[in-house]
Amino acid sequence: MSNIPVIPDLGAAQLDVYPNNVADVMFNALRTGIPEIQLALRRPLRTEDPSWTLSVFPVSWAPDTLEMGGTDPSFEPTDSTYSFQIQTLVKTTDEQDGRVWGAYLAKSVRLVLYRGPSFVVPLRQLKETRADGSVERYQRSGIKQQRFAANSLNNLFLQYSSTDYWVQTESF
Repeated sequence: MSNIPVIPDLGAAQLDVYPNNVADVMFNALRTGIPEIQLALRRPLRTEDPSWTLSVFPVSWAPDTLEMGGTDPSFEPTDSTYSFQIQTLVKTTDEQDGRVWGAYLAKSVRLVLYRGPSFVVPLRQLKETRADGSVERYQRSGIKQQRFAANSLNNLFLQYSSTDYWVQTESF
């Protein structure tokens, strides 16, 4: 006997929920919006991943407001914030090339997230309707910060970037 729970057949629409729906839109927009990407992943990067790798994954959820219900746990918060991380990795044999290409790739991520029509338009249209009729929909989003790191490993220069992105939703 297995301890793995049986997932009911809810249909594709019911499984397209926050934060996965945001991660899917982000993943597809970055993968297609940055042609230099050789590999796109939905997990954190590892040092053994190849050069020109991108990763996208959800990191956290947090309620944004305290509601009129006070401490009653039956009240769902109206506003929520989901956090995501986008990581890039460039490996080169030349340190200067690594810095240039790493900066280029990090900037490309920012441009897709701010201006890319394949990201901005679908993101703003995201809405999840639950079985009980309640709805969670997109409100606003942005980049919190972008960090950079450089290192060398096995005679290769590694340039890494990590972009923190947030999405605020409203439930009603």
